[in-house]
Amino acid sequence: MANLNGNKVRAIRASDEPIAVLAERYRVSPSAIRDARFGRSWPRAGGRILTPSKTNGVKWEPSASEVEAIVAALRVRGAWADGAAVAGVSVPTLKAYAKRSGARFAAVVEGVS
Repeated sequence: MANLNGNKVRAIRASDEPIAVLAERYRVSPSAIRDARFGRSWPRAGGRILTPSKTNGVKWEPSASEVEAIVAALRVRGAWADGAAVAGVSVPTLKAYAKRSGARFAAVVEGVS
């Protein structure tokens, strides 16, 4: 795995791209991207530091490409953890999105454990 530096962290913080996309680009884990965005790592690197959604009420919405990747992961083993890992979010976050999205995601998640 590659290491982050101040320039990369500022680019991550400036980006609106999904965590999974950034993790792949910078060859780090999704949690490293999340930690950089929320200031848990590299607190003095500069750039916009996000506030976790629990405090600001923002709900996670995956892009169309993320939904495709999540669906593919769910179909492999039928486990929520697989879909959450692909998206770089927690299992409760993915389940909350599935519940909010209604029919768009419902057919896929039937039978997922």
